[in-house]
Amino acid sequence: MALLGETAEMPGHLSEGDFDLAGTIVGWAEEDELVLGKDIVPGDVILGLAAVGLHTNGYSLARRVLLDHARMRLETPLPELGQTLGEALLAVHPSYLPAIAESGRR
Repeated sequence: MALLGETAEMPGHLSEGDFDLAGTIVGWAEEDELVLGKDIVPGDVILGLAAVGLHTNGYSLARRVLLDHARMRLETPLPELGQTLGEALLAVHPSYLPAIAESGRR
């Protein structure tokens, strides 16, 4: 038996001795449905998706580093992103499901 979950750096959110346990989605498949590499042939496709920024667990650590250590302000303009630091930190990351679902169609 295994305990599955994730860990997160969350400075400023938890008190000393406290911890955060987050669930995760776990699935199962029959052994003959697993992709183990033995059936991969030339012409098969590998799908890689570029990250579009911070994701769920990165925001607390980014806040600590950028606001507390680098002493940036939420109003700090980020010309390379065309927005302020606050706007960048509030940006919602997209769901990758449409790209994954589309890749499964042949």
